[in-house]
Amino acid sequence: MEEIKNAFDGKMEKTVLKLFFPGLLATWSLWIALLKYISSQPIWKELSKENELLKIVLLLTIFIVIYGIGHLIMKLALRVEVELMDKWYEKKIAKGEFETVWNNYLKTSFESEKLPVIIRYYSSFIISYHFELACMVAIAIQLILVHLVDIHYTHLLSAFGVGLITIISIAAIVYLFWEARKAVEVAHQLRQQIIEAFNNNKG
Repeated sequence: MEEIKNAFDGKMEKTVLKLFFPGLLATWSLWIALLKYISSQPIWKELSKENELLKIVLLLTIFIVIYGIGHLIMKLALRVEVELMDKWYEKKIAKGEFETVWNNYLKTSFESEKLPVIIRYYSSFIISYHFELACMVAIAIQLILVHLVDIHYTHLLSAFGVGLITIISIAAIVYLFWEARKAVEVAHQLRQQIIEAFNNNKG
């Protein structure tokens, strides 16, 4: 039972990290504007005055939508990985090497008791890498939504606030893109080492 609980907890942590947080990061300004609009409506005030369930349903709906948006963002992040990062790195190394290493990596297998430490490290590294890509996409979406919200709800954010968010967001996108370019190289090297460990184990 304890093993099942630990596995479930680990899966939940990865879900929050990879899906919910990017979804929230991308859309926080939209939810602020939406909640501000809803709370200003007389019908909402009347319905929610003595109905806590309605508030819970609203928050649960927002949670589910954020999770769904996070899932879409992760899909976009993986597309960025394949179409941009991987193809960029392929041009830096020998022709065909990237695909060969990938194919050989996918053929590796280890007995659980002989699992090399590098496998666990690679798994953690890839989670972090995908998280960085998802955040990069989420921040770009967030930047667009912040400006759209500012156009339609001019009193929601000050000009200084929008400017500050814009500067920080652009800086974060540049940094995460730079980190991702380094990460794709490290991931390739780790796969090579896993293949080497597999060959040594097989021998």
